[in-house]
Amino acid sequence: MQKKQVAVKSVTFDDGPRRVLFVVESGKRLSNDGRKIAHELLKTMLDSGRPQDSFAVVIARAAGQGAKFGENKMR
Repeated sequence: MQKKQVAVKSVTFDDGPRRVLFVVESGKRLSNDGRKIAHELLKTMLDSGRPQDSFAVVIARAAGQGAKFGENKMR
């Protein structure tokens, strides 16, 4: 908030498995371009994941749709 510089004291690389949850908007007001952007973002994130990573997707405003951790439902 105050835009002050802070010093980084240490950095470590975490190479362990990650669990990533995506929440994707799916409302009627979302434009086609917005849907395409969301799809491309998800595809890029999934393609760049590590083999041990797991992903889940929750579709906002679409009850019962999505993919749980460990399921393969990407189209």
